[in-house]
Amino acid sequence: MEENEKMKDWLTELMSCTACHLRDEGNRGPTRYSGDCASPLMFVGEGPGGVEDEYGVPLVGPSGQLLDKA
Repeated sequence: MEENEKMKDWLTELMSCTACHLRDEGNRGPTRYSGDCASPLMFVGEGPGGVEDEYGVPLVGPSGQLLDKA
């Protein structure tokens, strides 16, 4: 199975996960990754802020804006 297909399968499983209380606290669950699965570098945020939770996209709030400037 190709790496991108593995990532898509894992993402589908992740986005439908209800194994813990995080979905019950009013947030929308994990944010979706963005970028190339084959990249040798990955940035992982500790936890989504309000903006990330609202849009479901990682690093779009103040931290992501700072990272984009770097």
